[in-house]
Amino acid sequence: MKFEPLALLLQTVSMATAAHYQDWQPGSCDLSGAESYLEHFGIGPGLPKLDVRYGHFTTKEYVVHGSDTTFAKGKDELYEPPKVTWKQTGKYTESKYVILMVDADSNLENGSSAWKPHIHWLKVNAQKTSTTGHDIFPYRPPVPKSGKHRYIVVLFEQLKPGVLSPYMKGREQWDLKGFSESNKEAMRPVSYNFFTVDADLRAEDEILALGFGDDEDDFPTQ
Repeated sequence: MKFEPLALLLQTVSMATAAHYQDWQPGSCDLSGAESYLEHFGIGPGLPKLDVRYGHFTTKEYVVHGSDTTFAKGKDELYEPPKVTWKQTGKYTESKYVILMVDADSNLENGSSAWKPHIHWLKVNAQKTSTTGHDIFPYRPPVPKSGKHRYIVVLFEQLKPGVLSPYMKGREQWDLKGFSESNKEAMRPVSYNFFTVDADLRAEDEILALGFGDDEDDFPTQ
């Protein structure tokens, strides 16, 4: 199976923030916990922060800020896919993208290789927002059995036909390195973000993003 080809230029990711987040500046959040992991797969370093938000279907919205965002296991907002958005500008406004989400610490539970994560989400042919496109692996909520796990969301720009079939057989010990290497000419990493979920953290004690919003002005401009 191949995802749809598109030869496109690297897009600028929207870093818009609402008034509620005036104390946070684009690029100020710490993404090193994901960057060092992704480098093993030839992704990055130095990519910009991807706009990822949970709870967009409720009155509260949680903006993901890398290492500054930790959710308690079982938080209701995590059971629905996050809203991932990016700005498509320039000549190729019909660009299509791949969205990938993996658990970088799943090996702590199953004893597998640290470089074969559990895949929680894989979507292709998305445009501007994660509400578009086609799910190869539908979203699976992050529910670690123990400890604190990093969940990394990566956005890739689709350049030409890519290879999917060998990587559709299961979620456990997913071959991220093989997927990345097989498609290095077919897609280009654009941006990423990550958050942690702590299985030992009580919901009332969880560390959230730097605030939450409840009006349309808090959503990124498309």
